[in-house]
Amino acid sequence: MKIILLGAPGSGKGTQAELIKKKLNLHHISTGELIRKELDSNQEIKKIVKKGKLLDDEIILKFIEKNIKKINDILFDGFPRTLNQAISLTKKNIKIDYIIQIEIDEKNIIKRLKYRLTNKNKNYNIINIKQKIKNKDDLTGENLKKRNDDKIKIIKKRLLDHNTNTTEILNWYTNINTHLIKINGNNNVDDIFEKIINNIKFYEKNI
Repeated sequence: MKIILLGAPGSGKGTQAELIKKKLNLHHISTGELIRKELDSNQEIKKIVKKGKLLDDEIILKFIEKNIKKINDILFDGFPRTLNQAISLTKKNIKIDYIIQIEIDEKNIIKRLKYRLTNKNKNYNIINIKQKIKNKDDLTGENLKKRNDDKIKIIKKRLLDHNTNTTEILNWYTNINTHLIKINGNNNVDDIFEKIINNIKFYEKNI
């Protein structure tokens, strides 16, 4: 099974990806994580991300190809981000079974990102999590900080890019008869996850 999970920054996509991959035993491919791994060693990528711009399709596709060799069951988290990436995936005969889009109001997105903190491995929303020590990860003790791309001006640009690209991607996949599942991301985490799984169960007998 191959699934694409799409959602704007702050939509809760990362949280749902963790739940889906465990439930369906999928290999999780997150472009965000792949990019963040490159930030310390690749100054060019660091500059692009700081400005809130998307990386070139060629760079992203290289990251993806390197990480999906000989893997059958995949959850693509935030990939493809552009129509060109979607077309390239199809041309490589990688058939997508489901494309899940988490939809959320812009007002809620900005509110969530305003209170998002991160370490190298994970994002946290301090609205939802009561911290024992301010700006510290309760489990590891690592420092938490705001991401550079979570500033309001950059957020709005990312949302504009996301909305334009997502429309093109959804049109591409619906035209080649991929199952499209749209989910209201304004609900709580458990409700969103339940609706995603129930939608997939409609087509799959063995879940």
